[in-house]
Amino acid sequence: MKRITVTACSITEWGGGEQVLLNTLLSLKERSVKPLIVSDHTTLIRLAESLGIDRDVLGSCEITGNPLRGIKPLNEKTFLLLPANFLRKALLFYKITNSDTIFYYKPTELLFLSPLKSSYNVIYAHSDRLLTFRSMIKIYDDLLTRVFSEYLKNIDLIVFNSRYTQSIAETSFKRMRSVVIYPPVNTRKLKFLRWRDKGDVVATVGRFDPDKGYEDVVSAARRLPDVKFHIMGFVNNARNLLYYEKIKRMAPSNVVLLKNATREVVTKTLSEAKVYLHAARKEFFGISVVEAMASGCIPVIYKDGGPWYDICCEGRYCVGWGDVDEMVEAIRNLISEGDLSSYSEEVRRRASEFDSVTFREEIVNVLINGYNNTS
Repeated sequence: MKRITVTACSITEWGGGEQVLLNTLLSLKERSVKPLIVSDHTTLIRLAESLGIDRDVLGSCEITGNPLRGIKPLNEKTFLLLPANFLRKALLFYKITNSDTIFYYKPTELLFLSPLKSSYNVIYAHSDRLLTFRSMIKIYDDLLTRVFSEYLKNIDLIVFNSRYTQSIAETSFKRMRSVVIYPPVNTRKLKFLRWRDKGDVVATVGRFDPDKGYEDVVSAARRLPDVKFHIMGFVNNARNLLYYEKIKRMAPSNVVLLKNATREVVTKTLSEAKVYLHAARKEFFGISVVEAMASGCIPVIYKDGGPWYDICCEGRYCVGWGDVDEMVEAIRNLISEGDLSSYSEEVRRRASEFDSVTFREEIVNVLINGYNNTS
């Protein structure tokens, strides 16, 4: 039986990366593989509950505890504090380096856990860059990049979350063996309503972060006062909260902000909406887009990024926009078009191709059988 270690030390928010993490654990459980997880039990339980995944997925895992406990904020800025946790880390290294496979659920994990080496090392890349942090001190950024590039030499395979991400990845990624495995979306648990049963509602899902472009959603809502807009998103830190408060101050009366909405609320809102508006201008995949499509929403997508190229096939399964005028026109046309049942059904069928079952089959094949068995 393969000995597999999954690293999850740097969980700071609930998003697509964390969906990948828990579904990877589920895929290993389905194959009766008991992985070693480098994380803490409490965080994993909270994560499973927040994302609507049965906590029993953790029952077949050996959880070591988090060697980076106490370091906050847990990001690239705190890298130089890691020697303070050396002894705590060293206690885990024997177990970890006896693994046949180490799976880093995001690139930052590799930076934190130093150059571990097993027989087979895999990293899941959610964006095009090795490091997302940029400080005001160039020499520090250069040091991090150099160190991380050295660590990256131990990686045997990079798994990208979309072909778009793979195509624009920075040079250090492009030199390496890679495959694309789309993130998991449990499309079968989402509620689908027929078009005639939906309301004149536009839904948007994503954490409250400036990258999500909610100012454009508010601008569109002001120009479409008879349409109800629902913005649903997590607030996990001070940056998220500041942005949430900013959007709250800007929002007109036809915009409903749902902070830290439960899965039940998100599912119900998506099922009742006719349109899903994705306002981010640089998105590497977009799990929420697939969830909306599975609920029968017709997506309105910025004409670039993973949602446009990988999910919606450059407009086949969505309406594209390039500026706020086009966004407003797309929404107005979809709301007033009449019966779009057949298109809604076609969009739903496309979403089913990204179901979490497909992800689990592909990721477990990579982790157990190796990349020579991937297409």
